[in-house]
Amino acid sequence: MKTLPKFIISLDYELLWGMLDVKNLDKCISNVRGETNAIPKMLDLFEKYNIGVTWAIVGMTLCENYDEWRSFKPQQIPKYKKKGKPTNYEIDIRSFRDEELFFQKDMIKRIAACPRQEIASHSYSHLYFSEPGITNQDISNDFRLFENISFQNNISCKSFIFPRNQVNDIALKELKKHEFKTYRGNLQNFIQKDGHKDSQSLFFKLIRFGDSYIQISKDLSYKNSANENLLNVPGSLFLRPVNSKTPYVLNKMHIKRIKKSMTIAAQNKETFHLWWHPHNFGNSTDDNLLNLRDILEHYTVLSNEHGMTSKNMGEFTV
Repeated sequence: MKTLPKFIISLDYELLWGMLDVKNLDKCISNVRGETNAIPKMLDLFEKYNIGVTWAIVGMTLCENYDEWRSFKPQQIPKYKKKGKPTNYEIDIRSFRDEELFFQKDMIKRIAACPRQEIASHSYSHLYFSEPGITNQDISNDFRLFENISFQNNISCKSFIFPRNQVNDIALKELKKHEFKTYRGNLQNFIQKDGHKDSQSLFFKLIRFGDSYIQISKDLSYKNSANENLLNVPGSLFLRPVNSKTPYVLNKMHIKRIKKSMTIAAQNKETFHLWWHPHNFGNSTDDNLLNLRDILEHYTVLSNEHGMTSKNMGEFTV
């Protein structure tokens, strides 16, 4: 059978659950509010260009309200060893006075109703599986809670994305136990192989940032087989958001880096996997949508010239 190059997009749908340990919460809140406006516009572009997308949701976003969220708390609350780093169970979310920052079941159902949009798991509680302090029982509980709330909402997930890209061996066993078929792992270059951890040095983080604009790591595209029981579909690059402080030249360099990597994948009949968060489009939405349109236009060229196909993660196993 002829092998065709593939273009994947996956999105980490977290609302504020993915950012409660970030210092600049005011900016995060603004981004989350803005994504409610950005998501329908992204969906329109995906439909226009016939793009399959995986939306990995934090299970807590499916709760109806604070009371239901509280009812899902496990008896054993996970705790990170790092001082001052709480898990999402330990934060008083009522102090934010806006439940839409945490719960958006209707938006998730709207996404699921759109053509070729896959709902996947981003864990129940946005748990950092590889952070010191997290036990095997914590990991097992998190998978059980996600299964419970997704079943309650008639959602069946077969793809998984690790919070902060922290791929964990115990969690991989849980993926098989809960019959997941695909997950977004990490490329094995020195920048990406371990995901994002607090222990990484500032120098290393600067290298990772620079790799978004100029080629530092190599092999951003790859070949894989759909015959594995649990298929790893590694992320290639993170689509960095543009905002009022982003220098014009950096934005152009970043989009050029993405398009060049897509072209290499198409020419070599490989896979290129682009990812970001919906809240990244929450501010400077129009500028970010222009970047996305530019990328999707380039995909169309590669599809016509090299037969590149768009796939969501779940479609690899079909």
